[in-house]
Amino acid sequence: MEVMVTLIIVAIVTALAMPMYNKTVDEMHKKEAKTVLGTIRSAELMYKIDHNNYTNATFGSDAAGNDSRSILNVDIYDNVDWEYGVAGASGTGPAARATATARRERGPHDDEYVNVTVSNGTIEEYPW
Repeated sequence: MEVMVTLIIVAIVTALAMPMYNKTVDEMHKKEAKTVLGTIRSAELMYKIDHNNYTNATFGSDAAGNDSRSILNVDIYDNVDWEYGVAGASGTGPAARATATARRERGPHDDEYVNVTVSNGTIEEYPW
């Protein structure tokens, strides 16, 4: 009888703890994406110093990803959780614009985004 009561208590505690654990893991993944986007933003800002504009980029394991890593001098790769990229690079000088994006690849937030506006560092999360 005591074993049954113990098992029931463990099951209840586990049921209460799992949502908190899952939320913590999701927040950790989101922080990872924001850190990588900060690195991409810094690389784009350094690129702009030399070229007076931003560049579009992808970070897959293909030739385009290799070119982007070489151009921006970063060691960033898409992974099982996130796909990274820079799009909308346009304009020159103070009018230059680009958006760095991290798209979630799996989990409960699959296909949701974290965006950083490269020029001013504004972070937007969709739809978290």
